[in-house]
Amino acid sequence: MPKTPPKTGYGVKDSPFYRMASRAKLAKLLRVSPETLATMASRDDLYLRRWKHKKLDHWLKEQPGSEVSDQYRPIDIPDPTLKALQARIADLLSRIEPPDFLFSPVKGRSYVENAARHVDGTAY
Repeated sequence: MPKTPPKTGYGVKDSPFYRMASRAKLAKLLRVSPETLATMASRDDLYLRRWKHKKLDHWLKEQPGSEVSDQYRPIDIPDPTLKALQARIADLLSRIEPPDFLFSPVKGRSYVENAARHVDGTAY
């Protein structure tokens, strides 16, 4: 009889985000002050727009002219504080065990397995 692998995370209802009722609790979970969280939520300069050459390691601060614009792609660089908050949120969300019906972002599950479940129209 095969062993069941140990669970590495927790269920959705066990997530610290589940039914979170206040901004103060969110700030505590994200390890920032409520003031910092409010400031971040109200700012409109959280990203710095730059243009990166598609093949070379060359960056522009201003949008390139139309003659070379197809060689560059816009990149939005997040504020370091925002980046830290996003990393903390990503870490907490990654601990949630994905349900059996979720395939796309789950490592080890493929779109082929998803399609196989739908072959006869009796997936669930």
